[in-house]
Amino acid sequence: MTLLPMPLPPCYVPYPREHNPDPGVSDTFHRKVLLDAARQKLMDALTLCQNGRYMASMYLAGYVIECGYKALFCYQQGKDFERIPEGHPLRKSHSVSNILQFLKPATQNEINASPTLKDAWTNVEHYWNDKRMFDLRYNPNEAEESHAQIFLCSALALHEFLASQIEEIIRSRGNQNRVPSEYTRTARQINAQVRRNVDCTALQFPEVKYDGWK
Repeated sequence: MTLLPMPLPPCYVPYPREHNPDPGVSDTFHRKVLLDAARQKLMDALTLCQNGRYMASMYLAGYVIECGYKALFCYQQGKDFERIPEGHPLRKSHSVSNILQFLKPATQNEINASPTLKDAWTNVEHYWNDKRMFDLRYNPNEAEESHAQIFLCSALALHEFLASQIEEIIRSRGNQNRVPSEYTRTARQINAQVRRNVDCTALQFPEVKYDGWK
């Protein structure tokens, strides 16, 4: 029998050495780690949906919003606010309702003012809170394809909006040349791939565009 080696650390940003005596432990609360996780989980959710694993697709799509909007919270606090600090409620909560209340009021208002984003948030919120996410994780039943597609499109719309929010913050800190950042370019590629494979417009989730992009 062949034994596997120890897995690589799941994240790419280590704790600052002064805060962590074990340099092998990764910082799962760093905003860059959270953003990377959101993008990866969106691709994973698409792959699972395409292969008929609908419940698993919905489960990973929930992480897209949890991780992505926790990262947005960090970015909104300022340039030097790189991670969710010890003791903060968002460290232990998975609920998107809890995440929303910590975002800037302008972001909350934009979500509530947009029928697409409001419906998308309601869909994700219904399944992704501190109780219901475990129903997805441990549920032995299979979800319906239409439900998985609606949930995936909801996560996609909110991920598109997330990318626009992150890009605005990046530009406000000096990137004024109207060229999308590396994060935004990658996010747009992933978002486009999801839309090529799932007809989200037919499900009443049109693309969420950011006018500042080329």
